Amino acid sequence: MMPDEYQPTQPDTGSNSDPSQDSGQGSDPISPSSERCPPLGEQSEATSNAEHVRQHTDRAHSTNYDDAELVSDESSGETPTQPSEAPQIDDAPEASQAIPSVEEITRERDKYREQLQRWQADFENFKKRTSKQHRELSNQGKRDLLEALLPVVDALDQALKADTNDGIAYQRGVEGIHKQLLDVMVKRGIMPIAAIGSDFDPTLHEAVSHESSKNHRNNEVIEELRRGYMLDDILLRASMVKVAKA
Repeated sequence: MMPDEYQPTQPDTGSNSDPSQDSGQGSDPISPSSERCPPLGEQSEATSNAEHVRQHTDRAHSTNYDDAELVSDESSGETPTQPSEAPQIDDAPEASQAIPSVEEITRERDKYREQLQRWQADFENFKKRTSKQHRELSNQGKRDLLEALLPVVDALDQALKADTNDGIAYQRGVEGIHKQLLDVMVKRGIMPIAAIGSDFDPTLHEAVSHESSKNHRNNEVIEELRRGYMLDDILLRASMVKVAKA
């Protein structure tokens, strides 16, 4: 229902006024459309006021909703959610970690010192024991070698007492002693190096001279001046040789 000020004016049918008299006075009758619509400036101002009132009402409603939610949380016994704080790290030492007393530190020091002295004494005893074992092994090796060489020495003594007039017999005796000595050496792992007829090897041979020869190939050992020996895989002495040069 529209307000009274906007309702159109209805002519009074009960009155005896003559419409011609009103028109004769020169005044225009007010039409219903002119009374219903306000001017354009007033209409825009009224629209802005209505929009402002609506925004204010919406903010009030949203505030009421937030307050209502907060009240409902408090009534349910739950506290509003607060931003979580970072946990604090306690750098203080625990109460259970008590500082040891001077007597405890002294007692532990003495225990470590005694242990260190015992270890040092054990190590010194170990050094003495191993050194003694090495000497015993070395002496045992020397005794074994000398015991093997004694028969060779006895054979040499007999060769010196033999008659030198018989050169062939004397030569055979010397050859027997030489073979006996080589057998002793071979049993101990000492082997002579084969040199004559082999190619020159600087790791086994020591070249004394080079001799031109058409009957031998280049770098061939043609003469052995001193025999070399190997102890297992270890070089005891290099062979002194003469090498051919083609």
